[in-house]
Amino acid sequence: MKEYINGNRASVIHTADDNYNIEKVLNFDRCDEEGIKEIPRFFGTKRQLLWGALDYECEYFLLDFELSFKSLSRLVNTFYIQDLLQAKVNNKILILIPHSEYEWRYFEVECTNDEVELRNVITGINSGVGVEGFVLKFTTKYPQYDFNWINPNSVYYIGCCNPVNWGIKQVS
Repeated sequence: MKEYINGNRASVIHTADDNYNIEKVLNFDRCDEEGIKEIPRFFGTKRQLLWGALDYECEYFLLDFELSFKSLSRLVNTFYIQDLLQAKVNNKILILIPHSEYEWRYFEVECTNDEVELRNVITGINSGVGVEGFVLKFTTKYPQYDFNWINPNSVYYIGCCNPVNWGIKQVS
């Protein structure tokens, strides 16, 4: 029995133009030991009633995602991060699939990093060289009303079809 929700494979990010034509697919390796964090931020109306009780009505929430590559990152991830940052500079549309085994759970996101730390490091006796220090931060672009968490013990695959149908076209 699996004891996690929403999957445990690596994240995928699609970059797309304004017409949702996919330009690049960034298939990240796994994050480091901190993994991927999914943090809901709730928005609504908070008020204090006449007798002192608090009343809070949640209207929607946004999801913040953090992909941690603070520990040593493989070179392929480092270049995916470069592509992602360039997509941010070019105002591309970003579609995040938090865990690649559940392609139908995806979010249009904005990269919210104001800065990205990059450190080249040499580790160990055999001088394994790599890059560390990356933490990528994203926020859903649109309000969310349902968590849609996935119980991996109740997901069954029959046949071989792709459940994703975004209306996005692959561009060469």
